[in-house]
Amino acid sequence: MRECSITASVVCVCLMGYACPALSASPDWKVAIELNDGACIVGEPTFKSIRFQTAAVEKVTAETNVPLRSFYSAWLSNDGWVAHTEQGKPLSGMILTESLGVKTLVGPVSVPIRLAVGLEVYSTTVDTRLPALKDLVLYLNFDRNGGKRARNLASFRHHAEVRVARWTADGKQGGAYEFNGDAQLVIPHHAELCPEAYTLAAWVLPQDPPKGPWRHVVSKTSPSFYGGYGFCRYPKDNANMCFYVGDYNSALVKQPIPHGEWSHIAGVCDGKQVQMFVNGEPSSPLPLPRKMEHTKTPFIIGGFGGYNWIGKVDEVTLFRRPLSDREIRQLMLVASQRAKDK
Repeated sequence: MRECSITASVVCVCLMGYACPALSASPDWKVAIELNDGACIVGEPTFKSIRFQTAAVEKVTAETNVPLRSFYSAWLSNDGWVAHTEQGKPLSGMILTESLGVKTLVGPVSVPIRLAVGLEVYSTTVDTRLPALKDLVLYLNFDRNGGKRARNLASFRHHAEVRVARWTADGKQGGAYEFNGDAQLVIPHHAELCPEAYTLAAWVLPQDPPKGPWRHVVSKTSPSFYGGYGFCRYPKDNANMCFYVGDYNSALVKQPIPHGEWSHIAGVCDGKQVQMFVNGEPSSPLPLPRKMEHTKTPFIIGGFGGYNWIGKVDEVTLFRRPLSDREIRQLMLVASQRAKDK
């Protein structure tokens, strides 16, 4: 197919708001370009870098070419573009690159930057050392600053909207998000986030004060801690991390985690009992008293309803089946192995 310039009609035919897979089976990078009509183009980039002009400081501007692997995301605001790169500090100014070439399922297209309001560059590679890849629903490793969005690498959907949470390069491995008491990452409700049997896992670093209030950490539940599933902390019990299914009171397991240190937590439900693992060590399984119902609330990282988490979260995963003890230890070790690879 001959390369074409994107117009409103082409966007509607190609995308209709749906993310197109790339032509290449395993490209190093993909780009997601959000357009001003709400459509989104996802595919393999044919450009190597993005030319950016920083905003004037004392009437001086600067131009820089940001290589693709160093460019994380950019979003258009009232004052121009705000770009996130591996340098950490956001760049404010203009994208000078006039068009962005993308290979999509329907062929190569050229996207004029004047039609774009958002741009993300992300790796398409899911770590093959993760267990149960075919059962992986969520994999948010937070390695790259997505600005308004934290991308789910396990699927073309279930990306998280970033609300106030601050991205930091100082995670368990690569980046992570910091939560200060009113920050969230929010994934809209979907049936895939409500399996009958599942494993929810993450790395967490608690920084909340002693004897703090109730706190949601990672959960898909109601503000009243009823229905669904989630990790939470209870008042006057900050030494423990809790995992509950359906009922915060009768279907809850807990284990201690240290303050101010990274711990790997995993909650497992096979539909009949619930169990929790901290750094690979299991709790005693607890039988479920009855069939537990899911909620239609969003999947939220960082808490809500005034019960917000204070601390960091990294490497969030959700599987649509219970993982074995060995698989949970494998999951826990992946971040450490990736750190050694760097």
